[in-house]
Amino acid sequence: MSANTESGAAAPGKAMVTGGAGFIGSHVALRLAEAGWRVGVVDDLSAGAQAHFDALAAAGVRDLFVADVSGPEAADLLSRWRPDVVVHLAAQSKVSTSVASPAAGAVANVVGTVNLLEAAVAAGAAKFVAASSGGAAYGSLPPGAGSHSERSARLPLSPYGASKAAADLYLEMYAETYGISCTSLLLGNVYGDRLDRRYSSDVIAHSIGRIRAGERPRIYGDGTQTRDFVHVSDVVEAFKTACETDAAGSFNIGTGVETSVNEVVAMVCAVMGAPHEVEYAPELPAEVRRVRLDIAAAERVLGWRPKVDLESGIRGMRERLGSETA
Repeated sequence: MSANTESGAAAPGKAMVTGGAGFIGSHVALRLAEAGWRVGVVDDLSAGAQAHFDALAAAGVRDLFVADVSGPEAADLLSRWRPDVVVHLAAQSKVSTSVASPAAGAVANVVGTVNLLEAAVAAGAAKFVAASSGGAAYGSLPPGAGSHSERSARLPLSPYGASKAAADLYLEMYAETYGISCTSLLLGNVYGDRLDRRYSSDVIAHSIGRIRAGERPRIYGDGTQTRDFVHVSDVVEAFKTACETDAAGSFNIGTGVETSVNEVVAMVCAVMGAPHEVEYAPELPAEVRRVRLDIAAAERVLGWRPKVDLESGIRGMRERLGSETA
């Protein structure tokens, strides 16, 4: 699903955010509410946090619902609430969990997406904006290749990546067959405030958490695997822009910068003022070796570009943790 040219901006209306009690979803819901959208949030709280629901309520988001997007409750909810835009972030998002339970991941990520697409069309929603994976869905960037563009082949290595690639195909089909505007944002490795390391495989959050607990950061594999790290504040602006424009299609949302796990852990240690002492563990299954995203389409069509560099983002996480414990 390639990018289409932007042709206008939509006034804030009603946006239903799935997975809105999760890390990215809670940030997106708050940002849309700040921008004047009437925001509804649905989450089954299997990985999302009640504290995020509480923060949304405190910010004036009143339409908070507990439901599983793969079941009938979410479809009924969309029918009653009738959003203008569905922002779909609910997912089973851990690669290791998908390897252990591929069928469950497919239900959550593929059936859940199709269930919501069907409900969105029936409810008269004009737009469907979904989170995809800029690492797992593409698979490993081949040696010598510069970056993955939206036209790159999808060669996932994990059930999670396959489920995201399949969901993207459903978005493309629904746009063509049912006429609903669909946008897929293929995200790099998202990090930042409120990232709960219990439900994430993010190396930054895990490293900070282990250092604060007096433990050494742990790296799975040799640490030469690379990622495209993007701050959650930049990701949130991409979702807001996708909701507010007529642009549709697939867009990579990253930085275009390839950073090894060894490099990012060294950066975390330096920012945290901790010794650069690392514990290495066996490589995880279905490990993607290289990730670097070509973000030219998002820059050109959405007018979006990242603003937060990696070191500044990590420093911001450290400072926020310091203020919370002061």
